[in-house]
Amino acid sequence: NKLKKVSDEKEEEPVVAVADENTNVEMPDAAAASAEEPPFPPLYASGEDYDKAGDCKQAAGDLKSAGDWKGALERYTDAVLAAPPSA
Repeated sequence: NKLKKVSDEKEEEPVVAVADENTNVEMPDAAAASAEEPPFPPLYASGEDYDKAGDCKQAAGDLKSAGDWKGALERYTDAVLAAPPSA
């Protein structure tokens, strides 16, 4: 019977930094960020067309397999706009 001795030392709790009202944290300017990045497209603009969403996902998968990443992204975006994602 070989038993391993359990250490008597306790594990240290992780340290978490919390900002309070006295902490000066620079936040990015929302106006500057929106000027740099294009806006996201509206979600589910065309309702719930699950057939169209499925067709777009299939096309996107084919484009991705062919190495056309930009085309695949456009078809995945079309799928999201056609219908909300299902679980």
